[in-house]
Amino acid sequence: MTAYRYEQKGKKLAYLTSLYEGFRNRSLFNSIGTYCMFIGYPRSGHSLLGSLLDAHPNAVISHELDALGFLESGFSKNQLFSLILRNDKNFTQNGREWTDYKYVVPNQYQGSFKELCVIGDKKGRVTTERLARNPSLLEKLKSTLKTRVKVIHVLRNPYDNISTIYRRCSRSSKSLSEAIEVYFFLCQGVADIKEMVDETEIIDIRHETFVEDPQMGMKQLIEFLDIDYTSEYLRDCASIVKNSPHKSRLDVDWTNDLIRLVELKAKNFEFLEGYQFDS
Repeated sequence: MTAYRYEQKGKKLAYLTSLYEGFRNRSLFNSIGTYCMFIGYPRSGHSLLGSLLDAHPNAVISHELDALGFLESGFSKNQLFSLILRNDKNFTQNGREWTDYKYVVPNQYQGSFKELCVIGDKKGRVTTERLARNPSLLEKLKSTLKTRVKVIHVLRNPYDNISTIYRRCSRSSKSLSEAIEVYFFLCQGVADIKEMVDETEIIDIRHETFVEDPQMGMKQLIEFLDIDYTSEYLRDCASIVKNSPHKSRLDVDWTNDLIRLVELKAKNFEFLEGYQFDS
């Protein structure tokens, strides 16, 4: 059986399962006021922020579900929400480990909640690519969910992102210059999304700034989503954050020409202002 047929078979099962679970859990969704989605680039800190938000008693954020993919396939609001709940529960039961890092926040509500006010999906790169190919998906998401949509744009030093893209794709012989093109394709996707939403509906989170003071960063993020927080929640979230991000750019041989190329391309995107290879 081909990979495509496996995928189709999986979606058919997901459709039927989520249809039943969406109906059974429909009362849980009445309190939801905000849908949260992530956009951006691979290895920017999406998984960390998604897990920290998921630890909040009023939020559930699925991990790598690809909710927009299910939306494109015709899944309803309650089906999407039920898939998010199941994904989150499964990820938590399996230890919340991703790329050799455990995203377990002690004492909080990962895999569960008190009252569900915010729900969302952490799938930054794929979400950005889907909206770049089909911008109408954003309006379809809003009309399907009939709730406000808030967007979290996580970014870090572009040289680190590009280095990670290059290293991940090295088996397919993708060059560093091709990785640069991939990165700036995603940047253009982010810029286009920013044009489609109100400035109050999107927040930029710089990973380097966040890890320097994670309690302040989480406070900013929680206030953006209009939910309350406790000092204990902020403290527990901060307890799993490493205060110095890995500089992936140092693991790759960058030429001066390619460093300069990134500098020139970055000038087209205001949100990359201030980033340098040596910073």
